[in-house]
Amino acid sequence: MYTLMRAALGAALLFAANVPPAVWPQNAVAEAEAVAAPVDNSATENPAILTLEEAERLALAADPGIPMYGAREAAFQERAVAALALPDPKLLMGFMAVPVDTFDLEQEPMTQVQVGLMQHFPRAGLLEHTSEQLQAKAQVQSAQSHQRRRQVVREVRRLWMELFYWNRAESVVRDTIDLFRQMVDVTTSQYSHGRSNMQDVLRAELELNLLEERRIRIGQMQDQARAGLSRWIGEAPARRALPDEPPEMDSPAELRAMVVALELHPLVEAQAAQVKAAESALGVARDKYNSQWTLSVLYGLRPGTAPDGSEWADFVSVRVTVDLPFFTENKQDRGVQAGLMDLQAAMWGKNDVMRALQSSLQEQHAKWTRLMERLSVYDTELLSLANNNSEASLRAYQNDVADFSTLVRARIMELETRLKWWRLRIDLAQTLIQIKSLVGEEL
Repeated sequence: MYTLMRAALGAALLFAANVPPAVWPQNAVAEAEAVAAPVDNSATENPAILTLEEAERLALAADPGIPMYGAREAAFQERAVAALALPDPKLLMGFMAVPVDTFDLEQEPMTQVQVGLMQHFPRAGLLEHTSEQLQAKAQVQSAQSHQRRRQVVREVRRLWMELFYWNRAESVVRDTIDLFRQMVDVTTSQYSHGRSNMQDVLRAELELNLLEERRIRIGQMQDQARAGLSRWIGEAPARRALPDEPPEMDSPAELRAMVVALELHPLVEAQAAQVKAAESALGVARDKYNSQWTLSVLYGLRPGTAPDGSEWADFVSVRVTVDLPFFTENKQDRGVQAGLMDLQAAMWGKNDVMRALQSSLQEQHAKWTRLMERLSVYDTELLSLANNNSEASLRAYQNDVADFSTLVRARIMELETRLKWWRLRIDLAQTLIQIKSLVGEEL
């Protein structure tokens, strides 16, 4: 429709100027014929098109952060299992009561060659609480992995939409550039035939060059958006063409239901796991009031013989070592107080994260609501008004009722209206992407 109107505008301007057909812009007629030609819908979807779904898949497959958190989670799980095991026993070997005058092992009856084992038994509950703390840290890494996945998908969707907008903006500006090139041709022809003044020619050339400069700026924004997207999916896929229309997205759920869904947000789950880790750490601190035990068993071989010629009897020694936590004021008590403070901090951290997420959700939902209202105004009123104003300005110019500047302003206003309409559509989509990411919903 816009291409047809563009061709009609060029032809109408030339007709109004009464310029011979030999000087008509060639692209005006060609574009009108191209629009009138039948469209072949038999072509299948171009595999070179980079869809949003494929961009997400490429980003998730290439992202190193997700397996990084997965490896950390597995490491903590392994440590949690290892933490439940008792310390390795220790082998004891030595000599006892060796005479220093001769170092003869058979000289004295108390001389022994000792071999034994020593086993350390940690404080009651210490191993279990340590293992629980490591499991909670593994849950933190799991939640971070889920959050990373949401982050990757959110950023890819946002950047894909941003690149899509600048592609659409370039197309809209290029269409308007073609129109103003025709205006330059028309005003130049009119001026050469004495039917226009130099001001109209200069105004058309000025607007054309301003549009060319705007197209360059749009190209700069395209490059920036493409560079941002290439970080996640690679440079080659980011240079592929995008579809002509963005994907359809479902409206968000009711706000109250989405607030409830925030309880399952990975950041909230990570903070909840931090609370569990702090509770386990507090349990470790309290376990230090309990005693730890060490059991030693020694076998003493006496190599000598008795005066009657019989061998000396060997000895077996059993020893138990117990620490006595009597002085706890500056050690165990302080550790428990520190654990309580860490637990309180973790609980406050969870509340802070929840409040931040709720605030972000409410902000994005309010933004989405207002964007919907603004877009509705453009869909129902502004787009058609801008188009009708442009057509009315053209007819007025043809009938010498309006000057050339009025026609130029109408065309620029229509351009700005179309660009704002596309910007609103993409802003709405990006806001919906933020909301879906917060509540963990698919588009």
